[in-house]
Amino acid sequence: MHCWCRTFAVLELVHEMNLNIPIHTSVMMNTHNEHAIEKLKEYGITRIVVGREMTLSELSLFRERTGIEVEYFMHGDMCMSESGQCIHSGVVFGQSGNRGRCLKPCRWPYQLIDEQSGEVLDSDGPGPYKLALKDMCMYRSIPQLIQAGVFSFKIEGRMRPAPFVRRIVSTYRKAIDAYLADPAGYQVDEEGWKSLYENRARDFTTTFAFGKTTKKDIGFDGKREPRFFSDAVKEAGFQDDVLKQEPDIQKENAPHRTLSVRTGTIESAKAAIRQWCRCRLCRRRGLPPEPSVVTGRLR
Repeated sequence: MHCWCRTFAVLELVHEMNLNIPIHTSVMMNTHNEHAIEKLKEYGITRIVVGREMTLSELSLFRERTGIEVEYFMHGDMCMSESGQCIHSGVVFGQSGNRGRCLKPCRWPYQLIDEQSGEVLDSDGPGPYKLALKDMCMYRSIPQLIQAGVFSFKIEGRMRPAPFVRRIVSTYRKAIDAYLADPAGYQVDEEGWKSLYENRARDFTTTFAFGKTTKKDIGFDGKREPRFFSDAVKEAGFQDDVLKQEPDIQKENAPHRTLSVRTGTIESAKAAIRQWCRCRLCRRRGLPPEPSVVTGRLR
């Protein structure tokens, strides 16, 4: 059993509860430099999950300098933004990618249009799927992953059907065991590669593992881009039968005004509260004193 955390709040809670379990960081903690790793080790972190954007040479350097266990992605969907840091879906649709509900706007077709004239500027471009990275597949690079110091391999399986995940995991497990059993005599199992390739969702790439990405790592034409439920649908009109069944509004809310006051001390906040009813004091636990906010309805 281990604790998998994505915020320092969880780390504080683990220490407050005196839990004696291994602590690993999520990729969403965006750990990508030596200083961050050393700070995390002070909290008892024993393993970090690094972003897909990290090269194997960088990973090897972190491992050598800090001694921490490193978990690295080896297969699955790629994020156009920094892994775990994209807020596009959350801002536009209210469906946060950091909560596993990403609507994948980076997987949609786009056009470059002149704002003034409306002219399409990329009609001769390679394709409309400009942000759609191909899927990561490190199957043919397992020796390089292990030699770089990867301690644990991460396969993206969120929202994937069980048979899909089972086939990928078993294929990689067999290959990893074969390399560990005989590093000098290891050869890529072409049958395993064929199984992965013929059942792929998108085309494959090693993306950032061996250096910067280029346009060859993007599936511009979108031919292998899966279709998601996030396509636009027609909204219900005012004459929709469901809306007709809704009762009319019987009573309007009484008009009122709300006043918010920012205070610098608890004493000032208490004084403000005594002047109003239904007031609320907001302070963040565990942080240095800062101006507090009191809100309430005017009498």
